[in-house]
Amino acid sequence: MTPPRRPASAATSTARPALTLALTFAAVCGGCAPYPKIDPALAERDRALEEARKLHLEVESLRSKVAERDRQIKELAALGEQRAKKLNRVQRIRLGSRTGGLDLDGKAGDDAVRVFIEPIDQHGSVIKAAGSVTVRLLDPTADPERILLAEHRFDADQTAAGWSSGLLSVHYRFTCPWGPAPSRREKITVHVAFLDYLTGKVFEAQKLCTVALSAEPPTTRPATRPATQPTDTR
Repeated sequence: MTPPRRPASAATSTARPALTLALTFAAVCGGCAPYPKIDPALAERDRALEEARKLHLEVESLRSKVAERDRQIKELAALGEQRAKKLNRVQRIRLGSRTGGLDLDGKAGDDAVRVFIEPIDQHGSVIKAAGSVTVRLLDPTADPERILLAEHRFDADQTAAGWSSGLLSVHYRFTCPWGPAPSRREKITVHVAFLDYLTGKVFEAQKLCTVALSAEPPTTRPATRPATQPTDTR
């Protein structure tokens, strides 16, 4: 007995999934390009070109620095002796407008003078010049042997510590007590000498200041007083 044949349509439907899968695989593989091979010689050439570029930039930077150094040397050499004269240096000093009496002990009357010193350069600007300061407080109405109320000396380090730079003014600021009460006068002469370390010159200025009198009777005062710089937080 001859077995029944499978219909042709059934065999075709069974083969279609396999054929579809094969065609899809072929299409995918056909669209994928193989990885390109890297030529070692070309890679080495690229590395060499990059190194050459970096070296060229370094050489140009060094050439620029050498040229700038040579220009500076020529400029300084051309100045000669005029070089020092071009530096900002003190031409004079002045006492600030706020220089005047100061109360340190909270009692009636002043017992010190707050001194504001402004070193002025050749362009009319206040500069922070290195130097030492001597402040003398004088009673202009006293006898010659008693005219000196106090003397304060500040070395270069103390002077530098007294520098103050604010929004409206720049100056050296010092607090100078006169010790025991001076003669009961409302005027005290503040005399300042500034020794400029750059030029070695001494610049002087003085100002007659008004001070508040103490209610207590005057006491005997020494002719001089050691230099001090009391802490002044005001």
